[in-house]
Amino acid sequence: MFRKIYSLISLWLLKLYKGIKPAIEFYKDGVDRKLYDLIPCDYWDAEKTTIDYLTKDLISLYQVIRKFSGNLWLNHKIHLSTSRTISSLAFKIYLSSNRFYKNNIPLIRDKTVYDDIRKSYFGGITEVYKPEGKDLYYYDVNSLYPYAALNPMAGCIASYDNNINTRIDKDSDLFGFFYCEIQTSNLYYGLLPYHSDGIIMPNGAWRWWYFSEELKFAALHGYSITVIKGYYFNQEIDVFKEYVNHFYKIKSTTKNMVEKQVSKSLLNNLIGRFGLNIHKTYTELLSTESFKDLLMTKKVLNFNAIGELYLVNYMNKIDRKICQESGVDYRNTLINDIKDKKIQEECFDDVSIAIASAVNSYARIFMNKVKLALLKRGGSVYYTDTDSLVTDIPLEPELVGNELGQFKLEYRVAKAYFVSNKTF
Repeated sequence: MFRKIYSLISLWLLKLYKGIKPAIEFYKDGVDRKLYDLIPCDYWDAEKTTIDYLTKDLISLYQVIRKFSGNLWLNHKIHLSTSRTISSLAFKIYLSSNRFYKNNIPLIRDKTVYDDIRKSYFGGITEVYKPEGKDLYYYDVNSLYPYAALNPMAGCIASYDNNINTRIDKDSDLFGFFYCEIQTSNLYYGLLPYHSDGIIMPNGAWRWWYFSEELKFAALHGYSITVIKGYYFNQEIDVFKEYVNHFYKIKSTTKNMVEKQVSKSLLNNLIGRFGLNIHKTYTELLSTESFKDLLMTKKVLNFNAIGELYLVNYMNKIDRKICQESGVDYRNTLINDIKDKKIQEECFDDVSIAIASAVNSYARIFMNKVKLALLKRGGSVYYTDTDSLVTDIPLEPELVGNELGQFKLEYRVAKAYFVSNKTF
């Protein structure tokens, strides 16, 4: 009788058990894995939980990659495995289409020219103007960099002038990248960035490299600017128009979430590809003597001592400042480095620092126009971060919407504290 009753109620008896769940091998016949897993467990099995999580994570990742890869092949006939990053994928799509690419991107292969123009290239700028506020508006731009890329770009025809010495104003016909003497007009907002342990927008006087259109904008608002030398470029119109409009339309209208995310990524990651640093890092295992020599001429990013050797990651470029600080002759060191063939001249067919710098400059011009307009209307800007701003008055209605380059109101803020860059 007991056996019959036990066979009927065994499952319920298992559920009534209190205590640590025994391993499956301690159970009688008839308790398979499926039944065993139904038995409650009052302790956390770290190994089992981790394996379950990773299994599901890998399955979902595979499904995402498969969906993305299929979408990419159907629309662009490009296989996902040919690109390691989303920016290189966007670059490949752009170059492979006659509709998008018109062979009008300047490739800067000379390292001296590259280094000069790169000085005019600044990343995103974050600033805190007021540390706290109430009843604020937080706005974000719809695809700021793609929108900025619709402006005229530097073309493939260029020339260098070492003795320009000309004042620049809003009507100047200069177009390119120039080394200038700057004197600000003491505006509340700085209009030209500068590298000084980060990026600042200073007041005062200094010299640096800038894109011509940003210089004209600053001159329009009272800056005194003298162009000393620089690189003239021809203008190319609508370089990215077809690409930007194509992917923004998909992003804005499609109901398919995969297409929406893919188009958004391809739209936002193309421009950054042009600004890659051509000065790559090197990693070598060096003796103590070689390591000390390297420290006197090149920038070491990090190193680890391995016995009597050093595993060193460094920039393979003779650094003038480091040479001067170490008492080393920069010119002779540079010549010897070239003779020893430690510097390899490479062909960079996927980098255009002129494009990257111009797009970033146009983006800053756009944001500065909005900030100055708010100031003129009696408003205040509390915080900005590249493509967003926080203000105490609403933007003009024509600036807000769903179109490319318009702002969207992300939040109405009851009270905010802006501690520092990206901390609020």
